[in-house]
Amino acid sequence: MPFRRLTNALAGLALLTGGVAVAEPADPRARVERLLSHHHETPSKAALATVPGVDKILRAIAGDDLRFPPRRYAAFDALQHWPDARTRALYTAAVAAGQPAGLRHRVLRLWPRAFGVGALPVLRAALTDPDPQIRLTAAVAVDELSGGAASKALADALAAEPNAMVRAELGRLVARRAELR
Repeated sequence: MPFRRLTNALAGLALLTGGVAVAEPADPRARVERLLSHHHETPSKAALATVPGVDKILRAIAGDDLRFPPRRYAAFDALQHWPDARTRALYTAAVAAGQPAGLRHRVLRLWPRAFGVGALPVLRAALTDPDPQIRLTAAVAVDELSGGAASKALADALAAEPNAMVRAELGRLVARRAELR
């Protein structure tokens, strides 16, 4: 019964204050973890930048392979706001063979947002990955890039693709890009 009273009191407080009554953690890492806990969107750079040393904290969370996967993946998402050599190194390690498939897919999709056409060498390599699902994700990521180099990467991948399903998707992407010219 005491738990129910506490729950009701907290609910009443939340109604009075117009939201959930939660104190902001003092520890910078805890503040970043809290920002990352909103699973449906990546926090803005402005929101994250309110925490001193946020990029270092995000890299520590993203680099911890024992971390709770959704929080770790959210840290990779947030690092797109800090596209520097350290983020590039983390992203490169995350898409390497042997990493969890979910992480590889997620980070492949982040490359174009973080690095623009600078992502093309990594994405081109992923277009030849042994896993056809990784090749599909890489193709979609390459398609987010503009320019002839991205179109050529997709056309080259199409010419070399052994899997019918991946070949069909590559063909669709190449045809769509040709129509847009």
